[in-house]
Amino acid sequence: MKKMIALLLSLVILTSILAGCGKQAATGTPSASQNTSSSQVLNDEKPDTRMYTDETGRTVEIPVYPERIVTVNMVAELVALGITPVGGADGWLQYMDDDQKKGIESIGAGAAGTLNLEKIAELAPDLIITPNIERVTSPEVLASLEKIAPTVVGPWYGNALENLQIMGELTGRTQEARDWQDKFKIHLDEVKESLSGMVQAGETAMVIQFYQKSMYTYPSSTFPVIYEYLDLDVPSGAISNLQTDASQQTFQLSLEILPEYDPDYIFITKLSDADEAFIAETTNNSVWKQLSAVKNGRVYELGSRLSAGDVLSLVWSIDEIQRLMTEE
Repeated sequence: MKKMIALLLSLVILTSILAGCGKQAATGTPSASQNTSSSQVLNDEKPDTRMYTDETGRTVEIPVYPERIVTVNMVAELVALGITPVGGADGWLQYMDDDQKKGIESIGAGAAGTLNLEKIAELAPDLIITPNIERVTSPEVLASLEKIAPTVVGPWYGNALENLQIMGELTGRTQEARDWQDKFKIHLDEVKESLSGMVQAGETAMVIQFYQKSMYTYPSSTFPVIYEYLDLDVPSGAISNLQTDASQQTFQLSLEILPEYDPDYIFITKLSDADEAFIAETTNNSVWKQLSAVKNGRVYELGSRLSAGDVLSLVWSIDEIQRLMTEE
């Protein structure tokens, strides 16, 4: 009988000790489910959307961190930020390398009336970015896009590095934008150093685009790699007006007028292989052969990507010019 009572007392004491330990453990270390609940509360306090004022002054409610972006023209800027848009326009995809545009579906050419609205809707974007120019983003197109997803009107060309920063602010990746620009500046300095013995201060350059048996040049802002980053000057005369006269977007050239400008460097671009015959005809002309750039072996042919105007094309242009100028 005494043994039975002792055994019962031992069980009561043991049970009390275990219960006390259990309470202490529960108080000192939250369980996995408690952690999850606390984390969920913190996440719930973070807003999923925010208000953003776009290029036209419209205030748009957008995702804080958009995940499925369709963009007409800011494709390269998003890729530079580490974002793969779900859709982009062919007019800008055409300038990108295969690796750069991998996973990005076409939404049409991008010009007025060429956007595939059905395709855009099929991609189920949570944000659409379209440029601030009416021939692409007409009021009718903007209204149609807004029915699909929150739509922001963004930059149309302009300064590529500034556009990158705008995209960083729009997508919540401002630090990534700054990091990319820092790396770009380091790379640019390296390229300029490699060309320092070739390109001299005060030397001039002309970009000549061959198209349908005609020659054209454009505002210096179209070619920032040449006129801003490599510090070459625009030849004097009417072409210089392209830098300051906003009403002039192109300047048609003739073979006879080129000796008046006689640039130190000439960069040739073409829009298609169909222009090769006219290029050959022009470069074989005696007037062309008398130009300083020609006589000094400073004529370089580049792809049309030179005028693409996006950040990835800036890098391509710098590298391509360096390659052409330094190859033996």
